[in-house]
Amino acid sequence: MRKKNQLVKLYDDFTLNFNTGTIAWLLHRVTGVLLLVYFLMHAFVIGSAVHGHVNFDTALAKVQTPFFHILEIGLIGVIFFHLINGVRLLIIDLTGLSKAHKVLFWIFMAALVVFMAYTARMILTNVLSEAGGSLK
Repeated sequence: MRKKNQLVKLYDDFTLNFNTGTIAWLLHRVTGVLLLVYFLMHAFVIGSAVHGHVNFDTALAKVQTPFFHILEIGLIGVIFFHLINGVRLLIIDLTGLSKAHKVLFWIFMAALVVFMAYTARMILTNVLSEAGGSLK
């Protein structure tokens, strides 16, 4: 009998145990990787200041576009999800509320949706005003 590939085993475990905890676990890992990618991009832009203000201004101009402002909405969502899921895990670990982890997850997801709606409205209002539009 051949040993299963680790990715196949992980996929099998994920599909067999697909529930709220699995979703939270997967999203926490994905947002962690996305934060690492953002950090590397951020370090590249800020690090360009070492080569003088002209290089820094050029690098900064590349990310000061409406497209990147829209991506900031996603970045804020990734940061906030990773933050609130980490807080949820701390609450569960420190208080023994493991039986309530599903309820806590959905309460925090509701908070995320409200926060993201507010954030998206603020950012889109600024982006549209710069582009000559408006958001009512």
